[in-house]
Amino acid sequence: MLQLARTLGLDDRAQDQAVAAGLSTERRAFHPHVTLARHCVRGLPGARIAPVGWRVESIALMASETLPGGPRYRALGSWPLAGAAPLP
Repeated sequence: MLQLARTLGLDDRAQDQAVAAGLSTERRAFHPHVTLARHCVRGLPGARIAPVGWRVESIALMASETLPGGPRYRALGSWPLAGAAPLP
């Protein structure tokens, strides 16, 4: 995923747009990710999980808000990826 994001220039483009909008940006390195679990009480010791692959057809910028009843997610924008190929 990181290679795809770098190839598309998503990290640089996102930083440029944030600065142009007058927003402060993070100094940490860009690390695209998929959140699989939040606030886990315990992990799965020794669990082996097979790799998962799927076709990525679009990307979305999401905002999350932590509420007493759990997180609320809201899509801020979505962009299609032309010629998207499945991950190996």
